[in-house]
Amino acid sequence: MYEKEVEANLRRLVQNGEKLGVAVSGGADSVALATVCVAYGRKTGNEVVFLHFEHGIRGEESLRDMEFVKKLAGRLGVKCIVERGDAAAEAEKEKESLEAAARRLRYDFFVKAAEENGIDKVAVAHHREDLAETLLLNLIRGGGIDGMTAMKETREPFFIRPMLRCTREQVTDFLERHRIPFVYDSSNDDVNYARNRVRKELVPLMAEMNPDIVSALMRAYDILLAEGSALQGLADERYQACAREKEGWVDISLDLFDGEPLAIKRRIVRRAIDRVGCITDVELKNVDDIIGLAERRRTGKWMEKNDFRAVVSYDILKICSKSFIIDKYGVFFGKTLEEAARISDAPLPGCFPEESSATQYISKSAAEGAVVRRRRDGDVIRPFGMEGTKKLGDWFTDKKVPMQKRDAAPIVEQNGRIIWVVGYGLSEYARAGEEGAVKVEFGYENGEERDV
Repeated sequence: MYEKEVEANLRRLVQNGEKLGVAVSGGADSVALATVCVAYGRKTGNEVVFLHFEHGIRGEESLRDMEFVKKLAGRLGVKCIVERGDAAAEAEKEKESLEAAARRLRYDFFVKAAEENGIDKVAVAHHREDLAETLLLNLIRGGGIDGMTAMKETREPFFIRPMLRCTREQVTDFLERHRIPFVYDSSNDDVNYARNRVRKELVPLMAEMNPDIVSALMRAYDILLAEGSALQGLADERYQACAREKEGWVDISLDLFDGEPLAIKRRIVRRAIDRVGCITDVELKNVDDIIGLAERRRTGKWMEKNDFRAVVSYDILKICSKSFIIDKYGVFFGKTLEEAARISDAPLPGCFPEESSATQYISKSAAEGAVVRRRRDGDVIRPFGMEGTKKLGDWFTDKKVPMQKRDAAPIVEQNGRIIWVVGYGLSEYARAGEEGAVKVEFGYENGEERDV
């Protein structure tokens, strides 16, 4: 039975005393999961909280769903946390599909709600047919093993899928047996959405060739999952052999890396990118570009993709975040500004570079004798345009710089005064006066392989 299977999974996935959030849209799947989770919580003492995100897509119908979930929570005696957004505006702003924007906003809300309310796990209502559809979608997009097995029972940071092996038929049967009401999302009928088209057109077409197509796709999923796990285990061993993790970057020995099969190379590179905190939105092309860079072994050649950089330094491939500045020998600190960057006399421009630019104009006097270093305990900065100083950590916080990137930020210092935090902003001490300015370039061109 559906409820017994879900409860058994909850016992494995949720620890005693953990607070459980349940993503509830109001549809059949999420209402079934929410009902079982509440019953489970009453037996075990785990507190259950409903989470609902209203995307602003379907007008009155969307508001109806929100009110339905609130009333369901009230009827079951649990707290309901609701947030509203505008997925259409977000999709236009970020140049992404409406589906992608809605999903991103929804999961951002789940994470925020969990952090603000002490929720330890968030359960989402994906079932076997959802898994089969996801496999097909990623296959159509040209995904590999990891893409086709992306939907798993657990997902970082705290998401769980207690009904992933249950069928849609089991869900429907559970709701009918217990006469549990739910709402229907009319957008599920719109085949302009890729997932709906797969569900309503592709899967039925495949079922004409194999009536048990979902079971067949599940078998394929399980095979891919096992083989992907084995391949990743081998890649992890080879990563340990050829990679050395430093403070904010990874060095990969090209002598050892070169002999690996392409599949292992790709996983080594992806793990290195992940270790510097930049794996989001990394595509196969990005990974293969880095492998190509490594194979050419031209010292001083480097490239930048998304939020990370890769550079060849003799027999080493270095991978680091954008916060690092790279010269032809790799990532540097402890050099003079003159050694680390290109400095030239230049009149002040009519339009100054953005704070995030690796090229800035600073006073000549500030550049003299300046060095490049990491941040230190007790660092203070005099923000540009301000009279007083501020702790560098507070300044980073004001600029919303993630903690993991702060130690990687190159700091230009002169005689104990911070002149420039490269990639984040100048200090008041960089302001050019009568003595004139110099142009300082750590320059790079986004997305291009180049010499420095």
